[in-house]
Amino acid sequence: MEEIRKLLEDIMGQELVQIILSNTRDADKGSKVKIRPVMIKGDLFFQETLYKGTQVFHKILNAGR
Repeated sequence: MEEIRKLLEDIMGQELVQIILSNTRDADKGSKVKIRPVMIKGDLFFQETLYKGTQVFHKILNAGR
């Protein structure tokens, strides 16, 4: 998770549309992750969508600004 956070910090200044991470080494942790920027009440956050088998989990990550 820390690696993802650092990557997001590096590219936050650009016009990010979406990040897709797939083909994980450990399929038990998830098969794919999508990350996209969202504005909530004027603040920048990132929505993480984790695909685990037939289940989908969503999490909101603070942009840290």
